[in-house]
Parts: sequence; C-alpha cells; structure tokens
Amino acid sequence: MRPPPAVVVGGRAVELKFAVRPALFESGATVHRVTADLSAFGGSSEHPMSPSTNGVYQLETSLDIDGRLTADISVLVEQVTSLGPYWSRILSEVTVAPETDHFIDRSGQSVWGLSAQRFDVLPPAPGSDLNPVWSPDGDRIAFFSLRDNDPEIYVMAADGSGAVNLNPETTIRFDLPSSGEAELSLFNLTGQRVAKLIRGFREMGSYTLRWDGTDDAGRALASGMYIYRLTAGDHVETRKLMPLR
Repeated sequence: MRPPPAVVVGGRAVELKFAVRPALFESGATVHRVTADLSAFGGSSEHPMSPSTNGVYQLETSLDIDGRLTADISVLVEQVTSLGPYWSRILSEVTVAPETDHFIDRSGQSVWGLSAQRFDVLPPAPGSDLNPVWSPDGDRIAFFSLRDNDPEIYVMAADGSGAVNLNPETTIRFDLPSSGEAELSLFNLTGQRVAKLIRGFREMGSYTLRWDGTDDAGRALASGMYIYRLTAGDHVETRKLMPLR
C-alpha cells in the first residue's frame, strides 16, 4: 500500500496519488468496487479507484484544497463473498497546511506565523521541516515539521539547537490485523492501568491515536515512561511510551 501524503499544502491544486491492496475476506472472495471518500477535501464522496496489478487499486486526482484542516481519507472496499456482500474501510489521516502565514494561539499567546515552504535556511535541518519564522526578538525560530511523522510545531534557538515540540499530545500508531473488538490501555511502570484509550469494535487497518497525557478522570499524568497494551482477539501487543511534555 502507498498511503496518501500525511501533509499537503492548501491554497493550490494538489496532485493526490495513493494506492491500497485490500485484504480478501476469504480465499474465494472478489473485490467488486473500491472508492475513496474525498469530500472533506472538496472532492467526491465516492471517487472510484482503478484496479492495477497484484490486487492493488490506485487513485490519481487533482483537488483544489483551501483552508487548514486535518481529516481522514476513507477508502471503502466492497467484496463479493460466499456469505454475500462484505464491506471494509481503510482510513488515512491527511493534514492541509497553510500556504501563507497564519497564527496559532496557545493559551492566549500567539506563536509566529508559519509558512508551508521547504525549510532551507538552516542546513542541518531535517528534510521534513518546513520554513521557519523568527520570533520578534530574533532569538527563536518556530517551524512546522514532520520529523515525528506527524504535522507538529517546534520552537528552537536561532542557532538550530534545543528544538522543543509544542504539541501537548502524544501520538500512538497501531495496526489491527482483523476487524473485531479491540482495547488499548495505558499502564504505569508499577502495572497500574491509568487510562483506557479505546474499547469497542474496530475495522481492520492502521490507526493513529492522539493522547493528551491525562488519565481516565482527566487528570494530567506525570512525565515518564508508560506502557500501552493493545488487545484485539488473539493479537496482543505491548510497547513503551514516553509522552512529550
């Protein structure tokens, strides 16, 4: 699968290209139709995807995207099975970054305007960083970055040191190998469960979850190492998590 781009720049025509290879419900199943819902980005809610080789379906289209938003592209797969029609969805999150400067308000204070152009001012900067904007005193730089595979805002010193992620949330990515009941819980290092992040039916596919650093009662948890456990049928996955503060 070639997923959609994580970030596109709005205010212009965007060439959108991606591909999926749906998993078959059973060995004798056939894919009847694959469509993509692009309505959140000004496109069709049932844009047909074209079959290619090896069970891959592709989409290539141009959209005039404006504004700033984060939304899902939803791919609907319809199969013909021995039990009748079967539908499944594949979700991919896409963020539209602004083409021109804008302001981001955090707790009543404005962070400097950010422009979605490639970051080419400081040579050591990772290629996933976008054009920096200096603070009024010239001591700090704010910039938009994909260095953690998510569109987030950083601030660093003017010499490029001490980059700090301003996003107060922590991103958790996980894959579900099959559709069914799933639970994702967070534990501290003593084994105490501090938060239940998801519980209920989920379709097979890849997911991105943002956690705001609070427990089930809405209280902020202390900085440090945590463990999250994903349970979905016979699939159990446990990983360490270090929230950003």
